[in-house]
Amino acid sequence: MKYIYLILFLLTLAITTISCEAEDGTNGVDGANGRNAGLEFLVFAGDITDEDAAQIISENFGKTTVAILVTNTINLTTLELPEIATMTKVILTNNKKLQRIVLPNLEHVSNKIVIESNPSLTTVDLENLISAGNIYFENNKALTSINISKLDRAQNFIFDQNPLLQSINLPKLIKITDEFKILNHENLSTLDASALIITNEIFVRENVNLLTIDFSSLTNTGKISISQNPILETVNLSQLTRNTDAINLNINPKLTTIALPNLSYSESLGIANNADLQTVSCAALIKLNGELTISNNPNLASLHFPRITSIGSETRRSPINIRGNNMIKNIDFSSLETFFANIVTIESDVLEMVNLNSLTTFSDLRIESDATLNSMKISSVLDFTNLQLPKTPTEDIDTLFTRLVNITPAITGKRISVGGTASTQALIDAETLRTNGNTVVIRP
Repeated sequence: MKYIYLILFLLTLAITTISCEAEDGTNGVDGANGRNAGLEFLVFAGDITDEDAAQIISENFGKTTVAILVTNTINLTTLELPEIATMTKVILTNNKKLQRIVLPNLEHVSNKIVIESNPSLTTVDLENLISAGNIYFENNKALTSINISKLDRAQNFIFDQNPLLQSINLPKLIKITDEFKILNHENLSTLDASALIITNEIFVRENVNLLTIDFSSLTNTGKISISQNPILETVNLSQLTRNTDAINLNINPKLTTIALPNLSYSESLGIANNADLQTVSCAALIKLNGELTISNNPNLASLHFPRITSIGSETRRSPINIRGNNMIKNIDFSSLETFFANIVTIESDVLEMVNLNSLTTFSDLRIESDATLNSMKISSVLDFTNLQLPKTPTEDIDTLFTRLVNITPAITGKRISVGGTASTQALIDAETLRTNGNTVVIRP
């Protein structure tokens, strides 16, 4: 029967919520000049048509209308609500033929906007939307265009499985309180959130044609996960200064550069399985509180962390792994003083330069390479358990052993293994270290 569900709902609701604006009427009752203030909650469902919807809006929409549900319609193609400015909920789900949603004057939605599983929907116009609680756009197979260009803030912002959507442009979005997620899009090529300053979590994952991500105003965030975007070339996080969770950039095979030039603090950093990645630079990073993993980036040539002073903490002694990066030549941790980690592993068969010249304290440091290093700077050591270095220039071996024999009080119970040719003085120093109860191996 013709939208019987809607009629039953409206009749039930009307019995308890009839509301009138009493302008010149009698006691708020519709009279000569009384005006219907509308139902709080409008529902459109079943076999309702565009004409039916327009009539219901005309008769039942009013000042007190705060929520709209459009669900399981089979004939509705267009929904236009030009007078709405403020709502609590806008929900549109499982509408077979719905192609177009126009809410041109909607500015604020306090609870949520849900637009989900509308297989024919191509256009959503929310051109004046400024703020919302939660925004969900999920599984809209035909959606190609969405206008939310004035959105300023939201609680959650989640786009998932809208396969024809080509761009998401949020030029005025400043704050997402909780989650910002862009997931599983086949044709999305551009993500512009260039005004976003703060959010709790960012997930950008499995967007097949995504080329660029712009978070160029982002300063503070919790977790960042950007992964499995097969042609992603550019990620702009140029103003990020503080991260209170983890940064993970993994399995983005076309990404060539990761630069975080203003990041000063992060909980942890993971960069893995990015086939074309050549450079990782965190020029301002001072403190990394947890794990550092940079692995399986076969074209990565250099790591640049010149200001970092501490990695890990007494309570989070996470491993540090820099391995599987077959082309890495230069590693710069020149200001690093302390590794709080059970084990630190650095591997590369073409390694040329490692700068750990400020490093004083670590537990187990293992640098492995088949190449002979041009420079191995590690001249400030004070406290450690195990130190293993690859083939190292003679002068750097001399500097290291001179440092080790002059630590006061004399070290004992340490394991030291160094490759390369030791000078006569270094051999004497090695024997002194052995006499003091250390295990020292100099490999040819």
